[in-house]
Order: sequence, then structure tokens, then C-alpha cells
Amino acid sequence: NNKYSRILDINPIRTPALRMKEDIYATFLNFIGKDYMLLLSNTWGFRVKNQNAKYTSDYVDLEEYTLEYCLNNYFGVYTENIKCDVFVDCMEVISKSIKNNVPVVLNVFSVGLPYHRTYMNPETAHEHPVLLIGYDEKNAYLLDPPWSLEVITLELDKLSEILLSI
Repeated sequence: NNKYSRILDINPIRTPALRMKEDIYATFLNFIGKDYMLLLSNTWGFRVKNQNAKYTSDYVDLEEYTLEYCLNNYFGVYTENIKCDVFVDCMEVISKSIKNNVPVVLNVFSVGLPYHRTYMNPETAHEHPVLLIGYDEKNAYLLDPPWSLEVITLELDKLSEILLSI
């Protein structure tokens, strides 16, 4: 049983959009050899809310399409959202993914990221995606391209405290 697993040849990408999820998915798409620019061009669109409204603002809504939809329909990458209370509960899925050289998107609470500006400020904290590229007995190794182009080390206990979903 390998207690340490890490993807070593992945490089973080900062997209022209400079937005969290786009940077995470662009990093992943670049890693698997796909051009991520199509992802950026398809993330915004119009949606009709109510056809019987009097004002344009009442029936046309600019919405952000989910990046997962774009991954599925334009790149053939299928995502699955898994809820878990603590990191160790997800270890089977995470371990299999990392061993197959596939990074895992983690949604975490930003107040627990020591390098993030919302650290220690619950009023500005938010759900924040990071890319898990490895782990060992004590630490998780993350990429968070909007904030750092370096690999970030976070203790597994700390990660379990802030983990929302994978």
C-alpha cells in the first residue's frame, strides 16, 4: 500500500480570465493535453427567465454556465461531485484518482487556507476550489493557481476541517 502519491509533472495555469475555477480547470486540461481556451469562451451566456416580463432586466439573465458542463460537452471530461465530511472519508476515491495520474478538484472553505487573504476572516470567506495533486501520511499537496504558482502544502487535519466536497 503506497502511503505517498503525487503527480509531479503538472504545471499551474493562470488564465486570462483570472478566475478561480477557470484556472483550476485550465491547469487540469493543459495537463491532459487539451486547449483550455475553448473553456473560457463558453463559460458565460444568456438565459431567458420570464418571457412575460415588462423589462429586459426581468427576463434576460446573464448567467455563468457551469464549468463542469463545458468539460463534459466540449472536452469529454466527466466530473462527479462527492460530498464528504472529512478528507479520510474520501481517500479511496482520491487515492485511485491520484494513482491514475488524475488530479482532484477540492472545494474548501477559504478561511482555512493560510496563504489566502480571507484566512482568519469569516466575513469574507467563501467556497474555494483547489487542485489536489498528491498526499502523504501528514500533508496534502495542492495547486491554487489564482493565488500561487507553487505547490502548496496543507496538513491533512487542516484540510479535513475546511473540506466541503470533491
